[in-house]
Amino acid sequence: MNPKHLLFPVEESLLHVHFIYDSKERKLRLAGKKAVVAADTGKIIGIVGSKHKVLANQDVLTLCQEFCREAFPDVDESEWSFEKGHGPATRTWAALDIHILPRRISIGGQHLGHSEWFTPFVRVTNSFNGRRARRIDIGFSWGENPNGIIYLEKAATRIGIDARQGGYTFKNDCCHSSMASLTDDFGTTLTRFGSFPIAIDDALHLVRLVVGWPKLPEVPTQWERSNQDFLDLRLEAYLHDSFGRLGSNAFAVLDTMAYVASYPWRGDRFRPELPTLQRRVGGWARLFDLGVRDAGFTVADHITTLSARNGLDR
Repeated sequence: MNPKHLLFPVEESLLHVHFIYDSKERKLRLAGKKAVVAADTGKIIGIVGSKHKVLANQDVLTLCQEFCREAFPDVDESEWSFEKGHGPATRTWAALDIHILPRRISIGGQHLGHSEWFTPFVRVTNSFNGRRARRIDIGFSWGENPNGIIYLEKAATRIGIDARQGGYTFKNDCCHSSMASLTDDFGTTLTRFGSFPIAIDDALHLVRLVVGWPKLPEVPTQWERSNQDFLDLRLEAYLHDSFGRLGSNAFAVLDTMAYVASYPWRGDRFRPELPTLQRRVGGWARLFDLGVRDAGFTVADHITTLSARNGLDR
């Protein structure tokens, strides 16, 4: 989505109920609720509690920039730029990405052992209907058509207005004190992934579990069969390409998951949201990284655990 399209002003409006009573039309204020209106179109984009603190996307983006200054003092402000926005056409919520100039990260392992360019990004989520918590997540993207994941979830929360202090506030929960520390940690994770071998069949199973790949019903229609074949062939083609470039290892699996998460193949049977998928893949990466440090870890047991949980907690 065009990022500028998301930086629209918002207004708050009282809600009233119109009804007929005793053959007369009456109007009654709906206490405890208010409407959030996009000021440029006049359309209602959310209905929230009367005490809900509404922030425009520009406001949370400004807060996100303040978070970047506080969390990453080793990054010059000239390196940041607001690059992307994600959200539905209804404008009920938005995810706004601030990109930081790419960093070279050294990764090792089977077929690797070199440096790659990775772009850190900071994503702030805002909601106008109260169904999504405001939060800041941190991710990385890479490749010619950048694949991306959320590496750190909830790096900042409680984004809102503090009436006592005045102005906008957030709670910084980032576990890294600098961008150098964050990229070193990410590089170490990728090195463990690159050193951990995975068979192609297990890799395919993992990708399907984590991204929530669609399954055929017990009695599929001809269209459902052909659509499933199309999705499966496309996934298998990218996975084989990733294995060819990166080797038969966990990093190739992560690369495939990140590709699906960053370029979801939407359709009637597969309707993922990019921010949700990228968080899910990042969650799996953290879970898998903890697992491979255990001497008794096996991919088979990991798949069994994920299958029992229906992939990852949605």
